[in-house]
Amino acid sequence: MRSSARRGTRKPNKIMNVESEGEPRSEGESEARDGQVVHDADDGESPFKGEDGEQDGEQEQSVSKDELLDGHALRQETEEDVHELPRPPNHVKPPEAIVEEHNKTHIPYRSWCDVCNQGRGLGERRGHGGGSCHCIPIVGMDYFYITTGNVAKREDLKHEYEMNAEGEAKLNEARKQGKLVKCILIRCYQTKCMFAHVIPSRETGEDGYTVGLVVSAVSWIGHVKVILKSDGEPAILKLVKKSLEEIKTKVEDMETATREQSHPRDSQSNGGTEVGIRIVRGLFRTLRLCLEKRVGHRIPPNHPLTPWLLEHTAVLLNASVKGDDGRTAWCRARGRNFGANLYGFGESVFWKHPNKGPQHDVEGNMGPRLFVGTFLGYNKFSNSHRTLTEDGKITKARALQSRPFQDRWNVDKLKEVDVTPWDSHRREQPARVDLGEEVEKYEEPKNAPVSNPRRLNITKETLKEYGTTEGCPQCRHYRSFDETKPGLGHSENYMYI
Repeated sequence: MRSSARRGTRKPNKIMNVESEGEPRSEGESEARDGQVVHDADDGESPFKGEDGEQDGEQEQSVSKDELLDGHALRQETEEDVHELPRPPNHVKPPEAIVEEHNKTHIPYRSWCDVCNQGRGLGERRGHGGGSCHCIPIVGMDYFYITTGNVAKREDLKHEYEMNAEGEAKLNEARKQGKLVKCILIRCYQTKCMFAHVIPSRETGEDGYTVGLVVSAVSWIGHVKVILKSDGEPAILKLVKKSLEEIKTKVEDMETATREQSHPRDSQSNGGTEVGIRIVRGLFRTLRLCLEKRVGHRIPPNHPLTPWLLEHTAVLLNASVKGDDGRTAWCRARGRNFGANLYGFGESVFWKHPNKGPQHDVEGNMGPRLFVGTFLGYNKFSNSHRTLTEDGKITKARALQSRPFQDRWNVDKLKEVDVTPWDSHRREQPARVDLGEEVEKYEEPKNAPVSNPRRLNITKETLKEYGTTEGCPQCRHYRSFDETKPGLGHSENYMYI
């Protein structure tokens, strides 16, 4: 129907003048002679063109093609997909009257005011990068220190230990004396996983041990492409260089491993790592104070409990804190949430030997099944618990069982801890570090609630035998209708034994 309609509305190609009775004449035939037929323009010159009409038509056709090409190029240019680069804001200065009023107090801060910028300006603010796209994950790392009273960065100690060779020598001597310990934080910007470790002194192989920690963290996160980011300190730059060499050879399926350095003397350019240090030291300080109240003594920085507690702090943050996406850092890295039971650090527990292997039934098939130990954290690779046995060794136990509250905190066992994460398999006896001065302990609960109380199953026969209770909705219904009502519970005062 559409094709016929178009043919019906099409203009005629021929102009006919056939003189006959009853036949209408076509349009434009008033100028034609009687009986003459004028054919299409293809058969001859068109009557509507002038002497140079054919040349004008070709020129008009060529201009149309040029316009078409120009329009196509214009569309390509306007529809080109580009990445919008960030631009600084354009500060417009207001009228002089407003400027004069602002100059009286300079409150609030105004970006168009030169004096405000010089006095309170913060420079370029790049934000937290929440909407930025990182095709290659960034893993930042930095050193920090645990002192007697606080957890600090290296620049925070520059008043006591200067930032030069002499200050570094003095700092290393303080580490040997146990006044402070050196630590490292490794944080993945994509998954938000954090790993915090105490670094031993140079005498026990500091460099090789620290490189192993970085390689272990990158391997556990599971990235096949990674950028190691750090600040410009020579010590951390040396660590990054050695770590890249080890990552490329020891981490399976690693495709790309490179490094990135923050702006010199600007800690904010390494903000992701700085935030991680602040979070870790806040929770570590809290857990250490809680443990001190448990045992009733101060825990010095060089005590063997410190490295275990620091690693346990990072595991708790990875397993517990949820982000904006509703997932924990552990879930982002491993694809599932942390599934082990939660025990208090330093808590006395029962641990079980493995079901197979040389450690199975070490005392025979009639020996004890569970043994007393001290919980010191989790092993993230084997999903097991780090447990200190009664003979002072570290073992990995898959199954633990808690003890009654009165038996959970053994101060004498915690005082005897003398193994660390870097010498847990050494045969020689490590140096013993005593706990600090006494502090106020937690008060033990006098009337501790019974764990997991069992509800009493009250049946119709029970009501017949012992009678009903006033004020109980189910008993009231039973007295009225001589039957119990489904879904209606008894009063809670009589539900436990």
